[in-house]
Amino acid sequence: MEEFVASNHLHVMNEDNERTNFQRSRGKSKIDLNITNNQMLANITNCDISEEESASDHNIIKFSIRLDKHTTHENKFSEPRYRIKENQPNKLYEKLYYNIATTFQMEDKERHTDKIDLELNSQVNENTDIRQFTVKLEDVIQTIRREICRQKNPPNKEAKGKTVCWWKETLKIMRKRTNELGRRYLRKTSNDELTENRKNQYTEAKKEYQAAIRREKIRSWKKYCMTISQNNPWNEVYKLANNKTRSKQMITILQKSDGTKTETMIETLQLMLDQLILEDNHKEDTTYHVTIRKQTKQPLYTTDNKEFTKEEVRQVIESSQPKKAPGTNGITNEIVQLVFKVLPITMTAIYNASLRTGRFPDN
Repeated sequence: MEEFVASNHLHVMNEDNERTNFQRSRGKSKIDLNITNNQMLANITNCDISEEESASDHNIIKFSIRLDKHTTHENKFSEPRYRIKENQPNKLYEKLYYNIATTFQMEDKERHTDKIDLELNSQVNENTDIRQFTVKLEDVIQTIRREICRQKNPPNKEAKGKTVCWWKETLKIMRKRTNELGRRYLRKTSNDELTENRKNQYTEAKKEYQAAIRREKIRSWKKYCMTISQNNPWNEVYKLANNKTRSKQMITILQKSDGTKTETMIETLQLMLDQLILEDNHKEDTTYHVTIRKQTKQPLYTTDNKEFTKEEVRQVIESSQPKKAPGTNGITNEIVQLVFKVLPITMTAIYNASLRTGRFPDN
């Protein structure tokens, strides 16, 4: 065993712990080993043997795994989410008029909303790059959103550990009592009779706790089997008996051309992309390919392309759910609906400019 651990560059995590992870009436030892490799060694912390009752001869081993930025889920949306109160739309409209007039250099900042909408519409039609215009408009919306809208904080709830369906409050009380008797039994004392008495109390409590767990497991399983519909023979019990409930494992290892194998999911995906998708090399283009490339760079606008009407854009925007999660810019559907009420002509012009130029705004 020592040769295997040393030859494979493995490390035993619990060799320095004074507590034992196996204990019974005949004695105790460190029969359970926590083994890890070099890569995980730096990420494992707080490795310890718990004093909680495990209802077994083996004690509970606890440890923490620190996940770095490469292994955790990357949340690209770093902005907080905002929501609008009932009395805030009017304030948003006032701010929107003023900030638009300032950003787009309109002389009279107190003009009527229809005139502001018409002037923005003319700027959209005159601007050859629709992306530049939408970036400026988005900056205005983002500024107003941060000033007026209230941040929607997620509920601050303490993370609750997972539990099983058969766990009861009585089991929790029995486990607590068994832990107390176990700790009292482990306390050193010169009175052998007292030690033996504490040992018997702990042993009896542990047996009762284990028996209660077995009863609750059986009761829960019987209840599960009885609640399944009797009219369907292909129920969950049949699937469990035939081992058909396991999900198919995703293939994460592929063999490379040099005989080696991929080690991570990213490396596997990269190898699949390299094999299945050809490289777009301009030097290998034929005359047909050159023609296609030129056509893709030209705006595709024919007489069959009918412009969107204001009513069509209104229906699409108003039909979107206001409570849906926003994109990476944090602008919700609710805010888009309010902006459209202020700038219906401009919003319609942005859609038509995208259709006419063949370019979709980045934001």
